[in-house]
Amino acid sequence: MGYPIDNFDDLTYHHITKASTLRNRSKDDKATLQNGALLCDSSHQNLHILEQIEPELYDLWNNLFIIINKSRNYPDEDTLNMISALQKATEKKLNEFNQKRHI
Repeated sequence: MGYPIDNFDDLTYHHITKASTLRNRSKDDKATLQNGALLCDSSHQNLHILEQIEPELYDLWNNLFIIINKSRNYPDEDTLNMISALQKATEKKLNEFNQKRHI
């Protein structure tokens, strides 16, 4: 999501399909490479803020994570462009959200 990783201990596992949705599956199926994205803590927190304030943008990120996971490669130029566009949209929405909170 464009946030720097300062310490690998700060990485968190983001479920693309939420664990609660996977209720009927075993615990081993819930946290897989295909169903997750490793995010730094601040990125993960902001992603879940997006889930509440801009669900469509949240879904776009999750869809992008799926594309990246399926490719099993470093993102290509088109994917990097999608990341850049989502970063800008995310930053804008989070800034708007933070401004409203401080009024």
